[in-house]
Amino acid sequence: FYMYFRDKEELFHYLLKRYQDGLLQRLERVLEEQGGDLLGALPALFDDLRAQRKHWAGLARMLSRNSDMRLGLRLSPRPDRGEWLERRVDRDRLDLRGEEDLMDIFRILIYISATAMTQAIFEEDSGPARARLCAQLDILRRGTAAPSATKT
Repeated sequence: FYMYFRDKEELFHYLLKRYQDGLLQRLERVLEEQGGDLLGALPALFDDLRAQRKHWAGLARMLSRNSDMRLGLRLSPRPDRGEWLERRVDRDRLDLRGEEDLMDIFRILIYISATAMTQAIFEEDSGPARARLCAQLDILRRGTAAPSATKT
């Protein structure tokens, strides 16, 4: 063990990186299947994780037994993987106004999706979590600001 890792925390981060890489690969595939629709890809990713939930059981055990190490968990792609997002997302489907908008939107989506994705893997009945995720994505699609009142 100590030939490969300094301590348990280094092993934890190594395993977490492997799961993160696998999750990003699945997201890449789902994005391609959805024609670059980032908002549409998340329910599809949810379904994919649900179908492969046994594969992700190791992550569940690891996180449940190491809750003190979860604080440093990174839910965004590593900088060296950011290019794949640029290549796979259909930018015409998003209201991008600045250089960092795509990555910021991605981070927001990952943040709101994390709970639902966790429930897809670990809950027996994931239907309510999927419905909640779809409702939240619909809010983001339509926007959160009230339409401007028209003056007569």
